[in-house]
Amino acid sequence: MFKSGKNYKVSELPTSFEILGIPYTIAYHELPSEVDADKRASLVGQHDPWDRTIRVYYKNKPLEDVFITLLHEILHAVDNELEMSLFASMGDDEERSINLLALALFNVLQKNGWLNFPAKSKG
Repeated sequence: MFKSGKNYKVSELPTSFEILGIPYTIAYHELPSEVDADKRASLVGQHDPWDRTIRVYYKNKPLEDVFITLLHEILHAVDNELEMSLFASMGDDEERSINLLALALFNVLQKNGWLNFPAKSKG
């Protein structure tokens, strides 16, 4: 089932996913300053709608935190693709709301045994 803690390899993490048939790429970074595509800020995660990439800081972070960050950014991507504008203003209230949604989704997936992340290595 779900590995926890910091005992994982970045090569075990997913590198792509789809939203309604639209492909996205996931890039993992060792420094928070590498996450921002514009190199203006240090970030934990970023959704880039232009190149459909999610960037995540992972180094020395528990796998649970990496997964919650992925869920957070995936929620931004879904919001963008469906043009819902639920989190359009990107203020503190919107970021807090999406953080809570990501945490709740993680909890539901974990408590119901639906997580298999990272995938078990073959061999």
